[in-house]
Amino acid sequence: MNTESAIDVVRRVYAALAAGDVEALAELTDPDVEIFQSERLPYGGFHQGLTGLQAFLGGVRTALDSEIEVGPLFVAGDRVVQIGRSRGTARATGASFDVPEVQVWKVYNGRILGLTVYLDDSALVTALTAEPAA
Repeated sequence: MNTESAIDVVRRVYAALAAGDVEALAELTDPDVEIFQSERLPYGGFHQGLTGLQAFLGGVRTALDSEIEVGPLFVAGDRVVQIGRSRGTARATGASFDVPEVQVWKVYNGRILGLTVYLDDSALVTALTAEPAA
């Protein structure tokens, strides 16, 4: 897969996520996809397969009202790297967060094989465990 098409796959994933288009997301994702984010987060850890992806995304939506500001995308070997921001509010506490993040996508034959998310998990843990707003 050439550089442009790998980046295009990741762009289509972000568009599907923003639109809540589960069908498009499933079409772009390998059935054995692997996802990892810090285990310090309630939805973090290792997730595998489409059910793992659904559990991960469901956990994020349950814990956070958030959005990703998609930044530059570039190819590094067999990965597509996105440097952006994650911002929003922890649903249980009302505390806000705004953190830089890096998402590393593994793309093969037009499908997502993996995602690893790197971000300031301490800031998210603080937002998730803050005293709820009165």
